[in-house]
Amino acid sequence: MLLVRLLIFSVISLSSICCLAQNAWGKEVFLNIEEKPLRYVLNEIRNQTDLNLIYNDNLFEEITLSGSFNSSAESTLSEILSRYNCSFKKYENNAAVIYKKKSTPKKFKAVVHKTNTAEFIPPSQVEILKPTLLSKIDLVYPQEAINKRIEGETLAKLFITKEG
Repeated sequence: MLLVRLLIFSVISLSSICCLAQNAWGKEVFLNIEEKPLRYVLNEIRNQTDLNLIYNDNLFEEITLSGSFNSSAESTLSEILSRYNCSFKKYENNAAVIYKKKSTPKKFKAVVHKTNTAEFIPPSQVEILKPTLLSKIDLVYPQEAINKRIEGETLAKLFITKEG
């Protein structure tokens, strides 16, 4: 009889541990942040949910975040990380590894002017791996512009030779 009780206790204990692991991802996260480092935000999510978030510290260097979040840990984490081309993979015991997604070249429409003439080649699709965003004041590098939410325009400067 004692063996049966121990077996039942073990099954109940294991099932409750599994439920706790599942519930950590479903726990509500309440965040209202203004210009806080992303590391701070991830620590807040960790504190509110008991998730073990693993990431390379250099991944979020100098990134700040503002906003309000009120949803499950999984939804909040997905929403925040998608802004920075990142994602996460869930593992056992409420662990998740955060990683940078592989970037793919984006195509931008560009109007190309021939050198020293007013002629231009009609807009076409060009691949630009790292577009340069220009503000009204000075040159801004892409990651800095994303971090500071600077809007500008992407200019493609191409020189056309006689061969095309």
